[in-house]
Amino acid sequence: MGKTFVTCGLAWQLRKTGKAVRAVKPVISGFDPADWSGTDTAALLRATGREETLAEAKAISPWRYKKMVSPHLAAEHEAAEPSDILSFCKDAISGDEVTLIEGAGGVMTPLTWGYNQVELLEELSIPAVLVVGTYVGTISHTLTALEAMKARGLKVASIVISESVGSLTSLHETCESLNNYVSLPIVQVPRAPEKADAWKNLPPLLEALND
Repeated sequence: MGKTFVTCGLAWQLRKTGKAVRAVKPVISGFDPADWSGTDTAALLRATGREETLAEAKAISPWRYKKMVSPHLAAEHEAAEPSDILSFCKDAISGDEVTLIEGAGGVMTPLTWGYNQVELLEELSIPAVLVVGTYVGTISHTLTALEAMKARGLKVASIVISESVGSLTSLHETCESLNNYVSLPIVQVPRAPEKADAWKNLPPLLEALND
């Protein structure tokens, strides 16, 4: 549970307000076309009310890699061009729907050799939601990600703390620690039951994102 859980929850909450929503994950690792019902792409299709077909999966995740490793390694001979990823994302946000773009891995994750996620965000120039965990090292990872985003002039709308499995640090403790360093809205998301529609009970995010 993490970025996909939060993206699905946001999509669900937006749909409940009557908005048309599209959620895309341009690059995904660990996608086996023979068995992909448990993938992030499938979850995004369910949350936005779309059919779970390979055609729909290809439409929201054009670059699907079977290996569960960083995209630039998983791509092998299928590597995407940065300009193609950027064009896909620009097309996705150009319509009338509210579009949510879920990244792959962390802010500095390479999407291709020499092109990472923060560069894509910079070129898109859209607000970002930073999803973090409660595992050991979260504070350092979060502050490092924020510094990288700040250096690119990115707008971070909110931080969402998604409780990590087996964490020894509580949501409250993680939130209190981060509040010493940042003034951004922070939303705490407790660990959810392992069920397909658990994101329907995600705490309200829209108010924080609209501030």
